Amino acid sequence: MQTKPLFAAVLLTAALFIASTGTAGAQAILLVVQESDAGQALSEPLPVREGVDSSLFESGFIVFDVPGAPPARDELARMARSSGADLILTISVTWEDTANTTPLRTAGRATFSAAKAATGASIADGTASATNKGREKDADRMRLGAEMGVQIAEQVKKAIDGSSSP
Repeated sequence: MQTKPLFAAVLLTAALFIASTGTAGAQAILLVVQESDAGQALSEPLPVREGVDSSLFESGFIVFDVPGAPPARDELARMARSSGADLILTISVTWEDTANTTPLRTAGRATFSAAKAATGASIADGTASATNKGREKDADRMRLGAEMGVQIAEQVKKAIDGSSSP
């Protein structure tokens, strides 16, 4: 599998972007998201990743993703530091169809952890959840994922504001 060359290209692009845009004051976040349904990993696009990406980006953060399966913790920390990331945000999401209705009733639950890339010190741990119960026609997984992504982004931003430095 060619994950390492692809990730190296992503890191280089992120580092060049940070350097070229003069966004020295902006926080850079390395994002790792795993989403599953009934124990099976979901393929791209991942609904929660999309929600977190857009919410943090709109707030002025630089966010880049680790594609595919996440590497071991030490390797992830090394990648984050070498790319200039201030934080590592890891998210695990489980989706469940809660009722066999048409349209489908579904719910998602996410757990997340945000840590300083330089030290590994945790700045936030939390959860987010969403369901389309009562709004099955209007809220599919992408919308629920976006909702959970916003919840997670808000908790991370609050933790960053409450910490002294990334």
